[in-house]
Amino acid sequence: MIWLPRYPDSLLIRRLQVPAILFLIVVGFYWRLVLTNQYTWLHGPDFANQVLPWYQFEASEWHKWRIPLWDPYEWGGQSIIGQGQPGVADPLNLPMFWWPLRKSWLAQGTLHWFYVIPHWIAAMGFYALCRELARSKIASIMAACLYTLGGLGASLDWPQMNHATVWGPVALLFVFRAGKGKTPLASGVLSGFFLGLAWLSGHHQVPLYFTLTTAFFWVHFFWIEKARRWELARAATAAMVFMFLVAAVQLLPAYEYGKEARRFVGAEDALKWNEPVPYYVHQMFAMSPLSVLGIVLPGFETSYPPFIGFIAVLLGLFGMVTTWADKSTRWLTAIAAGGMFYSLGGHTVFQGLFYALVPMIEKARVAAVAQIIFDVGICGLAAAGIDQLNVPEWAVWRQRLAWTFGGVFLIMMSTAAVYTLMHIIWPGAEDRWMMSGWIALACWVVLRRPTQYAVLWLGFLGLTEVSITTPRMWVNHQQKDRPLLLDNMASQADIATFVRSKPGAPRMSFTLDDIPYSFGDFWGIETIEAMVPSVPEELWRYDVWSQRTNQLFGVRYHAGKKPRFTDLKKLFDSRSGIPVWEDPGAQPRLWKVHKIGSVKDVIAAAHHLQEPAFDMAKETFVIGAPPQLETCDGLEGAAYEKRVPNRLTMQADMACRGMLIVPDLWDKNWIAEVDGRRVPIYEAYGLVRGVIVEKGKHRIEMIYRPMSVYLGAGLSLLGIAGALVAMRGARK
Repeated sequence: MIWLPRYPDSLLIRRLQVPAILFLIVVGFYWRLVLTNQYTWLHGPDFANQVLPWYQFEASEWHKWRIPLWDPYEWGGQSIIGQGQPGVADPLNLPMFWWPLRKSWLAQGTLHWFYVIPHWIAAMGFYALCRELARSKIASIMAACLYTLGGLGASLDWPQMNHATVWGPVALLFVFRAGKGKTPLASGVLSGFFLGLAWLSGHHQVPLYFTLTTAFFWVHFFWIEKARRWELARAATAAMVFMFLVAAVQLLPAYEYGKEARRFVGAEDALKWNEPVPYYVHQMFAMSPLSVLGIVLPGFETSYPPFIGFIAVLLGLFGMVTTWADKSTRWLTAIAAGGMFYSLGGHTVFQGLFYALVPMIEKARVAAVAQIIFDVGICGLAAAGIDQLNVPEWAVWRQRLAWTFGGVFLIMMSTAAVYTLMHIIWPGAEDRWMMSGWIALACWVVLRRPTQYAVLWLGFLGLTEVSITTPRMWVNHQQKDRPLLLDNMASQADIATFVRSKPGAPRMSFTLDDIPYSFGDFWGIETIEAMVPSVPEELWRYDVWSQRTNQLFGVRYHAGKKPRFTDLKKLFDSRSGIPVWEDPGAQPRLWKVHKIGSVKDVIAAAHHLQEPAFDMAKETFVIGAPPQLETCDGLEGAAYEKRVPNRLTMQADMACRGMLIVPDLWDKNWIAEVDGRRVPIYEAYGLVRGVIVEKGKHRIEMIYRPMSVYLGAGLSLLGIAGALVAMRGARK
C-alpha cells in the first residue's frame, strides 16, 4: 500500500497539490540559498566572472525598456544575442531580468531564487513524463526530485546549460505519446515546441543531446509501427519544424554570429565556424571510466559531478528487471545506456561514430554532459521500481534489493574506515562515504520489513543521499579559505567610478590576471576585453593586444598592476591595489579624416594599421575601392548627442566632405542615417565604422537592426501560436 495525503475533493486543490509538494521539496533542498543569506552559487569563475556580468547588463537594459541585442561593453562591441550563452531569449531568464533591481543591481536573493525555480519547473516536467508512462503519483514525485536534485541536473550550475534540462523530458513525453498513437500530429508539434524552448536556453550541448534522443525514438517508432508510418512521419516532421520555429529567435542570430566568430573550445587555437572541434577535445571533456563510479560514490568528482546515488541506481535496476515487459521500460533503458556510452567519449567506439557521422555534433565538445540523458533513463526506471516494491510477485526481488543495500552499507563503511586509517583518500570524502553507508543501512531496514510508509522513507533517504554532494558546491560568505569572487568584484568599484568620471565616453582595457571578470558588462564601461566563449573574427584578425589596435579603439585607460605598454602614465591608485594607467596616444571616441586609401585584403589591412608611419588620426583605409573625400582647412567638430547600446546619435560640423570615424567594431547589421537619409557604413581601417559626411552641420544616427533577430522573432511567435493550437487539440 502506498500512502498519499488526502485532500478535500476540489479540482483546483487536486491540480495544485503536486506542484506544491514539489515546490516545498525543492525549496527545502536548496534552503541554504533561498532561506538564508549566507551562501551563494556564484562562486565559480565562470559564474561570477562571465555569467553574472552578462545578466547584470541584460537586466539593466530591460529595465530601461531596451532589448539587449548589442553589447558595447566587451571587445569593442559585439552581438550579445548572437553569442547565445547570455540567454537573451531564454524565457526562464526574463523574470529575473524584469525583477526589481536594488540600486540598479541584481540582488543576490533574486539570483538565488532564479537558480532554484528552474529546478522546480524541471521536477514538474519530469513528473509529467513519469505520469505519461503510467507511474503512480508518489513514484513520479520521487523520480522527479532525483532527476533535478541529483545527477547532472544538480551539478550543472551554468544556467545556460541547466535550463535546457528543464524542457528535455517534456519533449520526450510527447514523443512517447505520439509513439503510442495519442494525437500524433499535436504531440509532434508539442515535442518540437519544448525542444525549441531548450534551444532558447542559449547553450547547444544539452539541447543537442535531447534532440538526438528524440530523433532516435522518432526513427524507432517509424520502423516498428509500419501501419502508422505516414502519421508518424508527419509528426516527426512537425516536431523538427516547430523546434526550429520556436528557437529561431536564438538560432538565427547565433548562426549569423557564429559564422563570423572564433570559438574558444579548449583546443590550442580559437576555431572558425567551419573548423570542427578536434576529437582530442571531446576526449579531454569526456567521463573517464573511473569517474563513472562517481554516479554512486561521492568524491569521484569531475568538472561535471554525476553523483545521483545508490538509491536511484538500484531502484532503477529493480524497475528494469521487474517491468521489462513494459515497452516504456525498454525505452528508458535505451535512453540510460545511450547517455552512458556517449558520455564516455573516446573510451568507447560509440561516441566516435557519432562524431564522425552526425552533422554538427562535433560542436558539442563536452561528451560528459550526455550524462543528463542517462539521468532521464535511470530516474524513469526508478519510478517503475518504486511502483513494484509492494507488488507481491516481486517480494523475492525486493528482498534481494534490500540485501544489496546491506552489502553497500558494509562496503562503504569498511572502505571509508580503511581509507581513513591509511590516510589515502582526500579530506572529507570518507565522511561522505560513511554517510552513504548509513543511508544504505536505513534502506535495508525499510525494505526488509516494509510498511505503508516505506516509499516515503525511501524518498526521504533518496533526497538525503543526493544532498551529500550538491551543497558542497556552494560557498559560505564567512569561509575565509574559499575566497568569494563577488567580494573581489565589489572592491573594484572605485576603478569604475574613476574611469566613468572621465569625459568623452571613455573606453578601457584591463589585465585579466588582475581583474578576471567581464569588468565592462558588470560596471557598464566600454572595454576591449571580456570573459567570453567567442570573439568576432574581424577583431581576431588584428593583434588586439597591440598598442596600435588599442589606440584605434580609443582605449585611453588601462587597469592592471603593471602598465600594458611602456609609455603609459599612472593616474589613480585604487583601494584594491590595482592602479589605472593612461595612454595619451589613444584616439578620441569620435574623429574625422579627409584622406583615405585602400588595401587588397584583411591581412594587408592588419599589417598596414601596425605600420609606424601610418597616421590613423589623419587618414584611414578600406578594403577595396575607397570613396571620394575632400581635403580642406577650417574648424570642424563632432560630438555624441546620445550613446546607448543599440543606437548612437552624433552631431558633426564638417568644413568639407570627410569620413566620421566611430571606433566601435564594424558589423553588417548596423545602419546609418545622416539627416534622416540612409547612407552606407564603411569598414574603416578594416575594423571599425566610418560614415561619409558632407560639408556643414549634420545629425548622424547609427542603429543596430539585426534582421536575423527580427525574422527569428516572427518565426518564434508563429511557432508558439501553432503550439498553442496543438495543445488545445492534444487536450481534446
